[in-house]
Amino acid sequence: MKKLIFISCTVLFILTISFALSQEKGFIRIRDRRTNEIKTLKIYNKSYAVCIGIDEYSIWPKLNYAVADAVEMRNKLLEMGFDQVKLIKNEEATADNIIKAISWLGEVAESDDRVVIYFSGHGHTIEGRTITVGYIIPVDCPKSNYYVNAISMTKLKEATEVIKAKHILYIMDSCYSGIGLISRADNEEITVEMAKDPCVYMITAGKAGEEAIETGGHGIFTKYVLRGLKGEADYDKDGVVTGTEIGLYSRKWVSNEAKELKKTQTPQFGRIDGEGEIVFTPLGVDEPIPEKPSDRMEETKPKIDTSSNTIIGRDGAEMVLIPAGEFQMGNNDGDDDEKPVHTVYLDAFYIDKYEVTNAQYKKFMDATGYEAPAYWNDPRFNDPKQPVVGVTWYDAKAYADWAEKRLPTGAEWEKSARGGLVDRQYPWGNALTHDKANYDRTGGKDIWEYTSPVGSFAPNGYGLYDMAGNVREWCADWYDKDYYKVSPKKNPKGPASGKYRVIRGGSWYNFNLYNLRVAHRNASFSAPAHMDYDIGFRCAQ
Repeated sequence: MKKLIFISCTVLFILTISFALSQEKGFIRIRDRRTNEIKTLKIYNKSYAVCIGIDEYSIWPKLNYAVADAVEMRNKLLEMGFDQVKLIKNEEATADNIIKAISWLGEVAESDDRVVIYFSGHGHTIEGRTITVGYIIPVDCPKSNYYVNAISMTKLKEATEVIKAKHILYIMDSCYSGIGLISRADNEEITVEMAKDPCVYMITAGKAGEEAIETGGHGIFTKYVLRGLKGEADYDKDGVVTGTEIGLYSRKWVSNEAKELKKTQTPQFGRIDGEGEIVFTPLGVDEPIPEKPSDRMEETKPKIDTSSNTIIGRDGAEMVLIPAGEFQMGNNDGDDDEKPVHTVYLDAFYIDKYEVTNAQYKKFMDATGYEAPAYWNDPRFNDPKQPVVGVTWYDAKAYADWAEKRLPTGAEWEKSARGGLVDRQYPWGNALTHDKANYDRTGGKDIWEYTSPVGSFAPNGYGLYDMAGNVREWCADWYDKDYYKVSPKKNPKGPASGKYRVIRGGSWYNFNLYNLRVAHRNASFSAPAHMDYDIGFRCAQ
């Protein structure tokens, strides 16, 4: 049976599932992959959940496996060490009982606890004059007066705000969108700090207009969430599974299975609040993390074959070799975060000759089922040869992972942008004109009001295009204004953690030439979930 879908307009929140069984309940042993240090952490004190499943709708179409999925989710959470899990099914799942169960979580959960709210059933959407409102459908809901009889996402969010738990995870086996997710896919390494920070997070079965498919005794979304909890979603093999990893895992496998059934279903996930991350020990995994890194877990830098000056990446993009060696990074006449100028040594690496285009990004979306970025259908920005824009840091990293590449570090980006020149402001020297780059309206060779097709201007000394102007570019690093004062000399990768990511390069939108300088770090509005119509990226490897 197909589940009806709904669009929710409030911001997605979900979070935590989690858990931590290591030596005793509430603890996990985790390797911080940035420092390679193993720590045993008391992440949670208590764990609570509410699991809701409705098959026996009286007015809405009946479902087949919603109750079975809710029961199995309840059993798995108890097996993982949750202290109390309430199960609400069929005739019990009235609007009043659902709100009471969420209110109960507000009564029992404290600031060091975790909460999971699981729902499997119908949803519906009302498109208003200015907003789109999504609802979950209780068992007693008629098909009229949704705003009275169903539970809006706004109301659900208000109920959630009284829950004091550090992490709250919503797992919604219904499809909807328009929720304002503040992050998209990334399989970024979890840090100890992220495990400590609070967060509200949500994973949903799909987007509006899609079916939440039931087959083989399960909703396919719940099937893959359960498999992810068992450890299959532990992409980085650090011994814990995060909410983001479950989101990535479910999106990949649900999308693939839906395609085999000649359908479309694309799970959505992201934070609504906070900068933290859910962590829990996969079911069935009880092996201690070794005190010394194994070959599998140790983060080593792969050797690069530098026999060719150019290569073609998996995504079809031409990449240019940047030779090993030292360069002078920063600008003593620039902003404080560009000081001091310091010597940096980088191993050889390859970097994309051009910014990632819409055509390349479409290949990624077609191959993975990944959601289109903002401005994808905007005629100002959607020519196949224009750089993709409207991407978050998470989007850029997801693309890079798919292409078997990575985002460049800030140091790699700056060395590449300098093009072998020393003590120069721009990739070609100290003068900037519209004959050199796309910025601030039009003039000279710059005939584009918005983004220009990649490669429309002359390259720098390394043969790289658009290293100033056109679009700003995401880098891998966290941002810290004082990082240059403590940066290692060899292969710096940025701070271990932070709130913002580094963006470099300036864009078509910049009227201030200062922002197009190769040393400018552009930390403004660079939270990793931020996107804009002048932000894109290129990859390295």
